Amino acid sequence: MDSFFIDHIRDLSKRSEDKCIFTFTNFMNGEEISELNIHRNTLTHFELFGGTEGTERQIARFGDENELYYSEDFPIDCVKIEPLNIKFAEALTHRDILGSIMNLSIEREHIGDIVINDSTAFVFVTRKMSDFICENLTRVKHTSVKCEKSEFTKTDSLFTLEERDIISSSLRADCVTAAVYNLSRSTADSLFESKKVFLNSALLENPSKQLKPSDTVSVRGFGKFIFEKEVSSTKKGRLKLKVNIYK
Repeated sequence: MDSFFIDHIRDLSKRSEDKCIFTFTNFMNGEEISELNIHRNTLTHFELFGGTEGTERQIARFGDENELYYSEDFPIDCVKIEPLNIKFAEALTHRDILGSIMNLSIEREHIGDIVINDSTAFVFVTRKMSDFICENLTRVKHTSVKCEKSEFTKTDSLFTLEERDIISSSLRADCVTAAVYNLSRSTADSLFESKKVFLNSALLENPSKQLKPSDTVSVRGFGKFIFEKEVSSTKKGRLKLKVNIYK
């Protein structure tokens, strides 16, 4: 991990403690959140939030409400993006939305999760960028769009979980991941080697790690799931497992 990132979070932690104020990072990816958690014991109290439940990219807030005797919301806005004319709208993807926003010269760290529901996209962004995006984002690919800030409560239901039963040879993280996403074991192992797998927001480099109920596994490029429980065994000794997959 870049030493600049570590120095930055230490500085935010120290400023919060010295000045008795809340300090905030910008949006962090899974690897950065994992690194932050590794250093948790050397930092002042912090909490993570990405705009609503189930987000992968999150902001850290340094400071403890019980010690500071006040509260401060996370500087996150949700921007709703929808076509001006649904009849002529293209089917827009996560990449289309992200690319169009970054084409406004906005850095990735100011953009959180992007959720697409039918023809409407909801994007969590840092508060300092929300007005700029609403004023300047008028087109995604060839589709003219309109943008407005939306209340978080309007997007809560967009993060849904799909319950699914899978068959795995064991509770090893690589075996369960391969079963969830229908991958070969070698492909699953390559994801671990590429540092693309996170367990409960911490980087997971050990593919043989045994999963426990309620563990959350995030696989960059594939999605996220919660391992719920072992249901039963098949006649051939394989395990029937229940998982909830973020959709």
